[in-house]
Amino acid sequence: MLDLLVLTSANARQASAYAMQLRARRAEGRLDLVRRFGVIPDPRGVRVGSGAATLLALRRIARHLARQRPSSSAATLFHGQRIVILHSGGDSRRLPAYAAQGKAFAPLPLDSDPDGTLFDAILRDLARIPLPEEGRTLIAAGDVLLGVGDALPCLHRSGVTGVAYRDSIERATRHGAYVAASDRSVEDFVHKGSPEELERRGAIWPDGTALIDTGLLSLCPLAVEAWLGAAGVGEGPDFAMGAPLRLALDGRLSIDLYAEMLHSMSDRAHRAAPSHWRHGVEFHAEIADRCDFLHLGSTREFLNELTDVSPARSGSRAQLACPAGIRTVCCSFPGPAPPDVIPPSLLDGCESRGPVRLAGHNLLVGLPASSRLEVDLPREVGLVALPIGSDAWSALLFGTEDDFKSTRAADGTFLNRQLDLWLEGSGLSPVDIWDVSDPTRQTLWNARLWTCGRIDRVLQVCAWMCRGEAPPPEWLKLERRTAPEVYAATNLRRLLSRRRNLRDRIRVQVAVEGALKDRSLGAPEIRRVAVGHTQLSLARARLRRALPSITESLDRARLHGILHALGGGEAAAARALRAVSSVIEREVSLPQSPRRAVVPPGEGFEATAPARIDLAGGWSDTPPICHELGGRVVNASIAIRGSACVVAHARLIRERLIRISSLDLNESMELRDSDALAAHADPSHWAALPLCTLLVSGLAPSGPGADLADWLARVGGGVELTIESRVPKGSGLGTSSILSAAAISALSALTGDSDQPEAIFAKTSLLEQLMRTGGGWQDQVGGIVGGFKLTRSEPGPVQHLAVQPLAIASGAQMELRSRAVLIDTGIQRMARGILRHIVLRYLAREAGVVGLVRKLHANAESMASALIAGDIDHVGQELGEYWALKRELDPGSCPASIEALTSTFAGRAHWALAGAGGGGFLFAIAHDARQADMLRSMPGSVPFELAEDGLRVRPLSQLTNRPGHD
Repeated sequence: MLDLLVLTSANARQASAYAMQLRARRAEGRLDLVRRFGVIPDPRGVRVGSGAATLLALRRIARHLARQRPSSSAATLFHGQRIVILHSGGDSRRLPAYAAQGKAFAPLPLDSDPDGTLFDAILRDLARIPLPEEGRTLIAAGDVLLGVGDALPCLHRSGVTGVAYRDSIERATRHGAYVAASDRSVEDFVHKGSPEELERRGAIWPDGTALIDTGLLSLCPLAVEAWLGAAGVGEGPDFAMGAPLRLALDGRLSIDLYAEMLHSMSDRAHRAAPSHWRHGVEFHAEIADRCDFLHLGSTREFLNELTDVSPARSGSRAQLACPAGIRTVCCSFPGPAPPDVIPPSLLDGCESRGPVRLAGHNLLVGLPASSRLEVDLPREVGLVALPIGSDAWSALLFGTEDDFKSTRAADGTFLNRQLDLWLEGSGLSPVDIWDVSDPTRQTLWNARLWTCGRIDRVLQVCAWMCRGEAPPPEWLKLERRTAPEVYAATNLRRLLSRRRNLRDRIRVQVAVEGALKDRSLGAPEIRRVAVGHTQLSLARARLRRALPSITESLDRARLHGILHALGGGEAAAARALRAVSSVIEREVSLPQSPRRAVVPPGEGFEATAPARIDLAGGWSDTPPICHELGGRVVNASIAIRGSACVVAHARLIRERLIRISSLDLNESMELRDSDALAAHADPSHWAALPLCTLLVSGLAPSGPGADLADWLARVGGGVELTIESRVPKGSGLGTSSILSAAAISALSALTGDSDQPEAIFAKTSLLEQLMRTGGGWQDQVGGIVGGFKLTRSEPGPVQHLAVQPLAIASGAQMELRSRAVLIDTGIQRMARGILRHIVLRYLAREAGVVGLVRKLHANAESMASALIAGDIDHVGQELGEYWALKRELDPGSCPASIEALTSTFAGRAHWALAGAGGGGFLFAIAHDARQADMLRSMPGSVPFELAEDGLRVRPLSQLTNRPGHD
């Protein structure tokens, strides 16, 4: 963490741009590496040089620190402070596309920060440098990413330490080179010397390399005090300005940090003429093991760095977020590159609705959505559009080699042609664009070339420049501005706001595209970037546009689930659940023709089954979770009060009608036409379950408008179905699904079908989808197959269930029986609402849901191992773990009433609600038999026993008691 970050700027306008961007980063949480920040412009807009800018910054920081803890000593004030001064005060003449916001804030998309800028990368790099507790002030350049944060030598030396790295002589001629002794003391500092000068002054090593100046300096607190003293700055608290800085402020003195101050501090310069900049301060050079030196100083360098996808790139270059094999990079550009763009080119912040043609090596920046005019740039030409005022625009053209600095006499260029040649080709004279009285100002920077107005008009009146044609007569009559006048008139708030909005839109678009392609991604990733109403609307719109092309049901379900989680409404939730249902419906289709009965009227069958206790792994059996991740569930079949928990009787009758009854609900109805079958899709209707069993069994027509009497005639008679659940509704013991399985089995027996368990599992799952209740396969497995079992399924569109009976030693069974307790909480719960909530959370890939399902798998396998081993203590622990996982998956599954009821369980038992949660029966494994007896004395305790037998189907003729009788 840095205590203070200071950016230097060329003038007040640039300082304002920097401050706006820093404040925006603070608001977005992107400036957490810095406690405080500030921007210091060159006073009065006068260029004072990098040395004077450094000294002015140090003086301003000293005065700021003195207000917090008064002291007259700069060394005392800077002690313990970790400070970075980032020199960013240039006009950015060689990178004009980003002169308005500042070259330091040019985009630099890295894998770790696709929305980042050069500034963000530099700050992260410098913040990684370890600094001593006594504090250091780092001085760095704002247009170079060094990448030394992980490879930097220790900066614990006192005095001034310059950071260097070994590189070519050519690099040394463009920057600077250290000549260091064996103890790293600096003997000489050569600033941008020729190869001959570097050789003469001993800067070249035997291998032909030199110690390149990175521009990074480290000052200890005493060195800061010495430099301020050498500049004539008095001691605090005001730190009065001395003569050198006053001369700089008056424009009479420019102090260069590297060419003057550092050179003067070297041993050779000091011996030749003692320097007041040294002032007894040690000067050393430390060598970094690695330095990326990613320099974005010019348009050419910017394009080369951001569009180079060479596999040989290393360091920060290897992290540039440029798609491999694609040499057209679109930073902040909505959608793929336009088709008429020849790589390598770069588009940034562009939304133009007009055609874009780029001939290669182009940089196009800031083109707004209001632009509909064709933009056609020749090879190695760039264009930047800048907002002026509230709704106007200006546009600047530039060549990749233009520096905006060189004069006409010094072969300055425009669009990569010498200015004189460009003037000649355009039929213009110097007087048309310059004040010819001052040849030193005849640069591209001072050329009056640029207009202001509607974006298409601006583009239209400058298009001739690229074609090498004469300007239209109207251009000569227009009010034209120089580049600095355009930048001064740029509406910075509008520029930065537009870039932020576009960036946010792109982030949302990228997140949505990621979710469309990667099934592991969902609402959290989109919600992380879609932080406002507008962005959420954009995300929802993109999802809706994508859905018609999605054919896979599970993919459609997931996208509808994401849409619902992002505020897409109940319609999205309904479509998500319907898409899940369609997966089950494909596994087992409803019969399209009647099934012929094999028994005469008056005969029929009874099906009985136990309930089940859910011990581990529940929810992993629920579609679509089991289809995508597979399922693992352990449960046990139980009988309550010594009898079967569900009973279904099916009988063929002579009347051509359907008669259904529910003994426990005391309801009955007769159906004489197919219209009444519509109640099957209403889960709140008492007859939904028996009606669905008739459809699944083929004894009632599923198609609309079918003639029920004709259908039953082909069956061979009417059908009478009586069902009974002997366990309270909402128990959580799986009785609804098990009763469905029993009824299906009894009805199937009428037509001679003796379905294998897997077929009944699948038909019951289909029935629950028809009822719109959802549900997994563990309930019917728990009742159809008796005893303890572990049921597994693997991911896939069709669920094949492998049921493994768990053989438990008799001694362990006896111990478990003595410690197991079943309690009716008296709180009715409906699994449908809980199930809907969990499934929608899973579809939306809400945080942690998939991981919790994986833990449920492991929980089921551990529970099975504990049962087989007869380790009842371990069984209890896994039961407690199971309930903890269910609560984490759905915090609402344990309401306050359950918390109050189980408050006495602490230290006595492990427990879990028997179903999805919210109420119903509670199953507990006490720590010992004595604790179990205490729990059995609680109200609601229910006697139960393990049911070794599962589903049984018998002819009614074999029964002593007929339907409706005990």
